[in-house]
Amino acid sequence: MGRLPKAWLAAFAAFSWTPPALADGYGDLIQCARLAEPLLETAAVCGNAIKSGDLTEAQVGEALLYRGIIAYMLQQYPEAHSDLMLSVQYAPELARAYFYRGLVYEAEGEDRRADSQYRNAFAFAPEDPEVLAKMRARDLMN
Repeated sequence: MGRLPKAWLAAFAAFSWTPPALADGYGDLIQCARLAEPLLETAAVCGNAIKSGDLTEAQVGEALLYRGIIAYMLQQYPEAHSDLMLSVQYAPELARAYFYRGLVYEAEGEDRRADSQYRNAFAFAPEDPEVLAKMRARDLMN
């Protein structure tokens, strides 16, 4: 294959295209998924994604999952419960939602409820290393 003429290369180098900013619900979902600091600001971005009306039900479930994870990380357990429960309602196949529900219950000392959520996570993601490790650590593999 031949080389491109220098004029074409110069024109191509001068052309700079940047994608438009993602100011929609999907763009907010992508930012939300990063779980970046400061967490409260990221939680607000998750809320914007949820309220946008641009997402599918599964994507709303994902945004709720991320916001629930943030609430768990901030030890805001009532908010974590709420978001993770809604996440499962919107996207029942999200194993991570069940896993984090288990972590919240465990942090609150509710071991039976935690174990139930870990089993749910295992049902949807039997090969997830974190889920497997938790199942083994809590002797739930029977």
